[in-house]
Amino acid sequence: MQATNINKKIMINIYDVEYDSEISYEQNFRIFNQIEGFSQLCLNNCLYICGSSNFITDSSNHEGSYFIRIDPAKNLGSLNFLINSCYCHYNPAMIKYGESIVVVGGKDSVKCEIFNLVNEKWKGLPD
Repeated sequence: MQATNINKKIMINIYDVEYDSEISYEQNFRIFNQIEGFSQLCLNNCLYICGSSNFITDSSNHEGSYFIRIDPAKNLGSLNFLINSCYCHYNPAMIKYGESIVVVGGKDSVKCEIFNLVNEKWKGLPD
């Protein structure tokens, strides 16, 4: 599953390995027009997106980044806004760790945070 921007239209592309086919759904996600530096992670058939609306050079900024989950099995046309991260992450790295997602740095940032998927809470990690 992947979010792509084609001619200013946001598409969700889902590839079904079992049937070797791809389905594309056009979405009207206005929020993606505000997020410049986002990263995505596909986990448990959901697409997780983390990013900031603008690049902030002060890495201690506590504005936070958007954190969004798209679950096509529940309702393809909707976004599930999770709790924003504590720090700004512009184009961060995202990895799965146990029952959590680790968001690492981003452009000119060394801040690392972990989001627990079970209790939906953020926790800071040492720089």
